[in-house]
Amino acid sequence: MKKVSKVLVVLLIAIFAVCMFTACGANEGTGANRVTLVVLDENGTELFNKTFKTDAATLKDVFDEKEIPYTMDASGTMVASIYNKANPADWSYCWMFYTNADGMTDGTFPYTYKDVQYGSVSYGVTQLQMKDGATYIAVFVKF
Repeated sequence: MKKVSKVLVVLLIAIFAVCMFTACGANEGTGANRVTLVVLDENGTELFNKTFKTDAATLKDVFDEKEIPYTMDASGTMVASIYNKANPADWSYCWMFYTNADGMTDGTFPYTYKDVQYGSVSYGVTQLQMKDGATYIAVFVKF
């Protein structure tokens, strides 16, 4: 009887451990790529900063997946606003995107965040591919 009790206790502990492990990773996704996304306003205040796993193919897909409020321009090729911060008509501010993902930047217009330099992206958010281990930064930049 004691042997059966020990087996049951071990089994219950194992089930509990599996449930806890599954619950802890539930909001992280099961994705192929582990990425970091940072969104900064014009003052450098973090509006979003999270590292997570994703199956999203592009940065636009990540915005949708993480429910980050954004809009695209009428042509659907350029981000018009993020977190209700819109590119003004005089273009005194504009959403710019930076990354350290290989092959996704041409090295022009670098941006330094937390003492690390990132290159401006060579692609729009609808084409910017997610790469494992990469950081993607959206910044509301003043011109």
